[in-house]
Amino acid sequence: MTQVFIDAWGWRTAWVALAILGMAVIVPLAAVLVRRQPEDMGLLPDGQPPLAGPRTRGGLRAGTGTEIETSWTVREAVRTFSLWSLVAVFGMVSLATGTVGVHRIAAFMDRGLDPTLVSFATAFDAVSAGVATFAFGMLVRWVPAKALGATGFALLGIASVLTIYAHDLLLMFASMAVFGLGIGGMIFLQSFVWADYFGRENVGSIRGAVTPINLTVGGIGPPLAGYVHDWTGSYDSVWWGGVCLMFLAALLVLSTTAPQKKPSLAGVALKM
Repeated sequence: MTQVFIDAWGWRTAWVALAILGMAVIVPLAAVLVRRQPEDMGLLPDGQPPLAGPRTRGGLRAGTGTEIETSWTVREAVRTFSLWSLVAVFGMVSLATGTVGVHRIAAFMDRGLDPTLVSFATAFDAVSAGVATFAFGMLVRWVPAKALGATGFALLGIASVLTIYAHDLLLMFASMAVFGLGIGGMIFLQSFVWADYFGRENVGSIRGAVTPINLTVGGIGPPLAGYVHDWTGSYDSVWWGGVCLMFLAALLVLSTTAPQKKPSLAGVALKM
């Protein structure tokens, strides 16, 4: 659709049209459909039995003898190795994908590939990401989330290698498809792991504290790749560096375990 708009009106008008279209679609859907948590609709997360009890400050129900989940405050979470390990993981992946994701389309066109076909491949990238996010969300019932996330990061590394060698349509479409699968894995892990490791009650505050770090690190990627290209005439060196970061992130996330919260003195006294 973007390519059609650009061909018809030029890129400036196309951006305005896309902005209007985005607001017209996203804002009403968000207002009508978005809910913060299952409890807002009288439900519980999948697989948990209904428990009667008063609602806590965060909207979660207190268990009657059985604890639903352990939630960490921001102050508690930032003192754990697990949080900073995840920050490092997502920072490395954001930096690596930034070097590839922004420049690959221009690189494909510089290699003589048709812009319209590149736009179709980009759409295929997005479809692959949606399929992967759904598939990983189903698989997490049987496969640990960190293993699925590591798979996504490995797919991003493979896609980046394909991008380096993609001088024909087949490899270009393959690189886009695999990249989308990897992005789906990253989206899944970002959406799942914070609540899984630190509970849902303060997950917004915890992610709000660490996301600016990842965004800042990720923002270095595109200009870094551009400068390297200007200096060397090629993206290859910085893209290979990104490949190494993606596989390193896959190894690091596999070694990152959920933090264990020590019981409070009040809780111990209550049990006694």
